[in-house]
Amino acid sequence: MSRDLTRQGGPTGMTLIEILVAISISTIIVGVALSAYLTLSASLRRQADTRLDDALTALDNLRHDLVSCSQVTFSNTPAFEVRTTGNTDETPALSTLAFCSGNLPTKANDFSRMDVQRIRYTLQPDTDPGGAQTLMREALTLWGSEALAAPLSNAVLKNVSRFEMQVLEGSGWTNQWTSRLNRPFPRAARVRLDWKSARTTETASIVIFIPAGNTLSPQAKAAP
Repeated sequence: MSRDLTRQGGPTGMTLIEILVAISISTIIVGVALSAYLTLSASLRRQADTRLDDALTALDNLRHDLVSCSQVTFSNTPAFEVRTTGNTDETPALSTLAFCSGNLPTKANDFSRMDVQRIRYTLQPDTDPGGAQTLMREALTLWGSEALAAPLSNAVLKNVSRFEMQVLEGSGWTNQWTSRLNRPFPRAARVRLDWKSARTTETASIVIFIPAGNTLSPQAKAAP
């Protein structure tokens, strides 16, 4: 009588080919996931770098405007004005800044050709929910080659959660200022910008020397 050596029923182990196929599939899945993660991380880094560049550009443009402050005003409007609301952890400081700025056209040395603008930096709510706002720069030409042009308004930085303007008054800093006869401009300003990125809140700041605030006018000399 011969014995049937063929195994019937019962569990069987994975073959070498099945193990290799499983390893290959796992490797492909891990590779795809890693590639997607690296792509997303690179995209977020590029977005963060771009927004940092935008914020630094905004601060530099503000610096350029402030160093060109002019004492020209109209309709009894203060030559320089800062208004700030909020200044707590729950309610970040939000400032509005308005002043006059004078600039000569490129390569011009005749001050009669100076363009004088009324500059205003303010915040407008974003269309996206979340409480972030857009920092806007508005410019109205009062005198010069573009005096009849319509006011210009452009978005400086989006997703802003804090725009705080502080100015140097005497030996202290304040985030509220209205020009006076004997002191139309502050001596310096420091600005803080916070904006929301994909993963966190970023911050940039600058301290700006204001030449017009460091030049004594006849009224300032006569003041006690």
